[in-house]
Amino acid sequence: MTIYFGGVLNQAGDPIGSSTDTLSGYTVTVDPTASSYAVCPGAGSQLLVELGAYVSLNVGSANIRIAIYDNATPSNLIAQTGSLLFNNTSLAWVTGTSFFDASFNPITPVLTGGNFYLLIVTEQSAGNTILFGESNETGTNNPYTTGNSLYSGYTSTLDISGWSSDGEEVPAIRAGITSNTSTLIFPTDMTPGTSVAWRFK
Repeated sequence: MTIYFGGVLNQAGDPIGSSTDTLSGYTVTVDPTASSYAVCPGAGSQLLVELGAYVSLNVGSANIRIAIYDNATPSNLIAQTGSLLFNNTSLAWVTGTSFFDASFNPITPVLTGGNFYLLIVTEQSAGNTILFGESNETGTNNPYTTGNSLYSGYTSTLDISGWSSDGEEVPAIRAGITSNTSTLIFPTDMTPGTSVAWRFK
């Protein structure tokens, strides 16, 4: 079962925001990037299985790239997707399930439940639309920048301290995880005739 976390999501991992903006709305410069912070659910090791952004475009096709960083300063790259082609004219999840390090070597990323992570989406060209929602939290929830050439690939470390911010507006970017570890709970009553059920925690 995949569990999602990220910006403006309900418990099913679907977006609940209603406002939209263009990733390039801040400037006409190609390669704009939006981001948000989110807490990985659970505790212990959690296997990353998906990165997605809720986007659309008016006509034609385009590409985005999505990444997840840790919450250090500067942030360290956990994983990035390849270039994701999409052509949907209505807002929908565009997702990647194959992950790479900064040198584009395939990796199997593992997150830690309870830790903060930085989710980032970068577009290849101007004009794409991404769903935004309002966060109940105060502070810098949507750092963004333009012209950093992140679309060609995310760097192993990233300092976003100089990025601008839209305050409490949060882009719909999500990460999907599955538990990387299971604990087998054994029944205590094993007398003859006892019905036994196994439960994984």
